[in-house]
Amino acid sequence: MLQYLIIQLDASSPSFCHYNNDGSPGLMPLETLQKAIFFAMTENLIVQYLVPDTPLSTEYEALMRRVEHSIIARQGVRTDADVEVIEGIPDSEPTGWNTDGVYIIRTLKDELYSRSKQLAQLMLHSLRINVVLTDVERFNADDYSRYEQALQEMADVVADNLEPGSRLPQSNLLTDRLMLCDMNNCNAGVKSVTLMPNGKFYVCPAFCFDGNYDLSMGDQSIGSLDEGLSILNPQLYDIKHAPICRRCDAWQCKRCIWLNQRLTNDVNTPSHQQCVISHLERKQSKLLGERLQVKPEWPIPDLDYDDPFVIATQWK
Repeated sequence: MLQYLIIQLDASSPSFCHYNNDGSPGLMPLETLQKAIFFAMTENLIVQYLVPDTPLSTEYEALMRRVEHSIIARQGVRTDADVEVIEGIPDSEPTGWNTDGVYIIRTLKDELYSRSKQLAQLMLHSLRINVVLTDVERFNADDYSRYEQALQEMADVVADNLEPGSRLPQSNLLTDRLMLCDMNNCNAGVKSVTLMPNGKFYVCPAFCFDGNYDLSMGDQSIGSLDEGLSILNPQLYDIKHAPICRRCDAWQCKRCIWLNQRLTNDVNTPSHQQCVISHLERKQSKLLGERLQVKPEWPIPDLDYDDPFVIATQWK
């Protein structure tokens, strides 16, 4: 059941996930935004605005406030942003860093390896940090040990510097699995859809921009404000119809629908890279929880595999 409508107000609004957006500025017409807000109200959806780096007029601001919403913006662009996006891992706390802030840091694997300790320090000085790797498809066998080492370094920083009685940093890489009791995935196409400035719906923004890659499948829109929303075979996005994923307990796994399609040709099936990465995070979450004596919401048993597809035939 849909719960969220992501409204990308400008073609140049920042990416908040794996895809890249090098789109030229192109603001959503005010009339389209009016229709979008009416749609959200009619369907009882919470709106998430992806805003551009340039200021919006008072007409846009007033209209945006008419519906329950949150704002996603590039770091430092807006003082009222609920989530701020940062490209690359800063060396230290950037100007305007908020210890109660929620941040998305988009980074490359090599940068994560070299700046893991800086990233962990930022986690200690924020409410929440989601780390998005933008080159997952380039992971190879040698990367997994380096990724595990980076996670270990981050866990060491957190364990050594967390003050007794202070809150545990929220991070998709290290602590989310400790706080979850079931899957908490992307859910694009199930709980959320995106409206782009052209007035068309997409499963998520990536299916419109597709980063720097060609759209081999043509227009991947799923309707429009004028024609209505139409998701063909919606069950294909639902974890209930993903027999392996629904048995897996790496519940912090992103299960990015766009990455799934690009790497496996199936929106509901993650790639080997995503599975191994998620299981390494799961393992380090378990170890960090034991070091800090934090009991997970649901037990994290030891596993003898790092990709559930390897043992899928054993499941009944």
